[in-house]
Amino acid sequence: MKYDKVTIVGVAVCVVLLLSWGRILDALGIQRPGTATSETTTPPPAAPAAPGDATATAPAAPPSELSQDTASTPRPAAAADSTAQRAPWEPPNQTAVSLTAADQTNLLAAEVDPDGGGVTRATLTQYARDVTRDPSLREPVTLGRSEYPFLALNLRAAGLILGPAEVLTTTPDTLEIRRRDAHGLVLDERWETLSDTPYQMRYTARFRNAGSDAIRLQGLAVEAGAMPPNESARAAASGSVQSTVTVAFADRNRPKAYTAKQIAKLLRKGQDRDLEIQPAKWLAVQSQYFMLAVIAGKIGDEAHFSGCQFDLRSVQAPTTSGKEVAQTWCQARGMLPTRTLGPGNESVLTFTGLATPKDYGLLQQVGGQLETVVGMDSFMFWNPTWMGVLTRWLLKLLIWLHHLFGVSWGYGLAIIVITFAVKLIFWPLTHHYTNSMRKMAALQPQLKELREKYKDDPQKLYRKQSEIFKENKVSQFGGCLPMLLQLPVFFALFVTFRGAIELRHASFLWSADLSMPDDVFGLPIRPLAILMGATMFLQQKLTPAVGDPQQQRMMNFMSIFFIFLFYSMPSGLTLYWTVSQILSIVQMLLTNHLNQKADAKLATA
Repeated sequence: MKYDKVTIVGVAVCVVLLLSWGRILDALGIQRPGTATSETTTPPPAAPAAPGDATATAPAAPPSELSQDTASTPRPAAAADSTAQRAPWEPPNQTAVSLTAADQTNLLAAEVDPDGGGVTRATLTQYARDVTRDPSLREPVTLGRSEYPFLALNLRAAGLILGPAEVLTTTPDTLEIRRRDAHGLVLDERWETLSDTPYQMRYTARFRNAGSDAIRLQGLAVEAGAMPPNESARAAASGSVQSTVTVAFADRNRPKAYTAKQIAKLLRKGQDRDLEIQPAKWLAVQSQYFMLAVIAGKIGDEAHFSGCQFDLRSVQAPTTSGKEVAQTWCQARGMLPTRTLGPGNESVLTFTGLATPKDYGLLQQVGGQLETVVGMDSFMFWNPTWMGVLTRWLLKLLIWLHHLFGVSWGYGLAIIVITFAVKLIFWPLTHHYTNSMRKMAALQPQLKELREKYKDDPQKLYRKQSEIFKENKVSQFGGCLPMLLQLPVFFALFVTFRGAIELRHASFLWSADLSMPDDVFGLPIRPLAILMGATMFLQQKLTPAVGDPQQQRMMNFMSIFFIFLFYSMPSGLTLYWTVSQILSIVQMLLTNHLNQKADAKLATA
C-alpha cells in the first residue's frame, strides 16, 4: 500500500506533536496533570532559619567600603519565624500584628511577625479562595506562609544573631521594632501598608553600628516569600499550572520568568549560582492569578539587588474533597552587596513589597514592567507587541460583554458572541474554501487517473495535478488559510484565560471555572473537549472527500488527537473552539444547500 507525501508528512507531524507534547506544554507554561510533585527535587525545608536582607538605598558607609562579592556568600536557609507553622488557609496567628492601609480597607491585610520574621501572611479579602454555594463560607485568598516569610531579612547567612525584638511603634498600618546583637549592631525594622496605592507595603531596615569596631555585613538577602501554583483548592488537585519566579534583571530589556521545572533544573545542575551575581531591579513569586513581589527601593528608584536565589518547597495542601496533595511552592530572595559599617555609621535599606492580584492595569500603573508577569503578549515562544494589544482588547471586550449580559454566565455568553463575530469576519474565506473542496471532489476521477498514470514519476504527477488545480481555480491548501488567520485570536483567548484575574472563577454550564479544564462532579471527564472532538469528526464527514482514503483516515485521527490536545486546556478556550466547529458545520450545510439549489436551477434552465 502506497502513501502520498501529504499523508506521510501529516502522520509525521502528529507523531512529533505527540512525542514533544510535554515540551510544548512546558514552553506555554502549562503543567501536565499528575506532575505537580515530580519537580520537587530539593529536600523538604530544613529547620527554619532567619531572614535575609535586600537592596541598599542609603548606605552611610563610604563607597570604598562596599564590595560585591556575593558569589562567595553562603546560601541563606529558609527564613525563621517565631510562630508555629501553619498553612495559609488556617486561622490567623494570634501573635502576629495585623496591618491594613487607612483608606484601602478590605483590599490587603498583612500579618507581621513582631519578632522580626517579616510578613507571614497577606490576605486579599476581595478575592475568594474557592467559589461555594454559600457566600458566607467563602475563604479569602491568603498569600505567604510563616516558614517562608515576605519582606524579611535573612540574617543567618550573614552570621548575625540578634536578640529579642523591642516593639517601638504599633499603629493600624505600621509596625516598627528594634533588635541588637552582642557587638553593638542595632537593627530597626519598619513595615507599613501604603494608603495611596493598593496592595503595596514598604519595608525599611536601618543598620547602625553602636560599637567601637567596624562591622562587615555580608550575605544579606530580603525574602520575597513563597507561592503555590494556585490558591484554589480545586486547582490544587488538578496540578494544571505551575508557580513561577519572575526577575527583572538590570541588563535585560524584559523580565525573565522561571517555572518550577526550570528552577528544579537550575538547582540540580548548580546553575542557580550564576543568578547570585546578576543585578536585578525586582523579583516576584507568582501563582496563576496572584503574586508577591519585592522591588529594590521605592517605586521609581534605581536601586538594584546584587543577585537573587531560588528554592522549591513541598507543601501539603487540602483539596475540596478534604484530601491533601503535595504542592511545589517556588521561593525567592534578593541578595545585597556586602557593606562595612564603621563605628557610628548606619545604612538604610528600603524595599517596596506587593501582595497583589495579577491585574494588568494595576501592575502597569506601578511601572517597572511588572505587568509582564501577566503574559498578555505571549505567542508561542515570542512576545510580539501586536499580541499584547490583541489580548488586551479581547479582554476588554469580554469584560464589556459580561457586564452587558449581567448574568453569572456572562463570560461564557461573551465567548460565544466573540466566536460568532470571528466566524462572521472569516465567512468569505470559509465559503471559498467549502466551494473549493466541492470542486476538488468533482476532480477526483481525473486525479485518480493521473496517480495511476504517473505513479512512478512523483514530480511529474505533482506538476500535472497543479495544472488541473490552476485550470479549475482550486487551491489544495486553501482550507489552511481560515484556520491560520484565526490562530492569533485562539492564542489571545488562551493567554486571557490562563492569567486574567478578571476571569477567575467565571462559570458556564457545568464548568465552575472557565480558566480551568471542565469536569463533571469532580471527575476528570471533559465534556467540552469530547464534544469538540465529535464536532471535528462530524465536520470531516460532511466535508467533500478529497485525496485518497489514507488521508481521510489521517484527518479522522486528528479529531482524536485534538481531544487529547484540549483535555488540559482552559474550558473557556475549549468552549470557543467547540462553538467555532459547530458554526463551521452550520456554514458548511448552508453552503451545500445553496450550491445544490443553484445546481438544480441550472439543470432545469
